[in-house]
Amino acid sequence: MKRIFTVVLAFAFIFKASASNVDLFSYDLSEINTELSDLEVVENIIAQNQNSTIDEINRKIINNNLLNSSFDTNYKSSLMVRNAFTSDDMDWGAFAWGFCCWPVGLFVVATNNDKEQSQKKSYWIGCGSAIALDVIALVVALVLDYNYYY
Repeated sequence: MKRIFTVVLAFAFIFKASASNVDLFSYDLSEINTELSDLEVVENIIAQNQNSTIDEINRKIINNNLLNSSFDTNYKSSLMVRNAFTSDDMDWGAFAWGFCCWPVGLFVVATNNDKEQSQKKSYWIGCGSAIALDVIALVVALVLDYNYYY
């Protein structure tokens, strides 16, 4: 049965998989020149306003409509969310409930509707940290115990 499935799969790939390099290296030179000129505009604005913040420079570019194309002036990475949880948002009291006494903290922080989302995240980070340290301590103890007897 495995051989039949392999043969059918191989034939499916042979007849369906056709790679083409036709559009792989095509480009529009005018679009590249437009993007490069926009990049030079952004570079000049940054050089003229070295003491400005990124938000001020971005606002100046957008408000004055200085770019020719839809050049992305958003400096945030796609991985960085504007409302991302940072260490500045950490509530250390809720973290301590999760790290030191998670069963009681479950009722004090996690199920409490009066707590903010950052406090609940801090609690769960504390729980995760405690579990990670417990696992590491358990592995170290098992290794040391094994080495002691053998």
